Amino acid sequence: MQSEIIIIMTRRIFVDTGAWVGLADRSNDLHAPAKTAYGRLLQPGNRLVTTNLVIAESYTLIRRRVGHQAAMRFLQSLQTSPR
Repeated sequence: MQSEIIIIMTRRIFVDTGAWVGLADRSNDLHAPAKTAYGRLLQPGNRLVTTNLVIAESYTLIRRRVGHQAAMRFLQSLQTSPR
């Protein structure tokens, strides 16, 4: 029996407030670049990381700029994400 070794390399990528707000706020100048970058970052082997403080700040800014529903969608997307 021949054994096989599989190495899975994971890249950790820190996502800051500007990226989360850029994704959520379509009127933001960074929306299109953030959306493009986010799509590329969701490749196998990448793990997106952030902090509770970034999440709180992002929630607050999204709520002020886009509204309560968008802010709640942001939190729900983080909570249900397998990444």
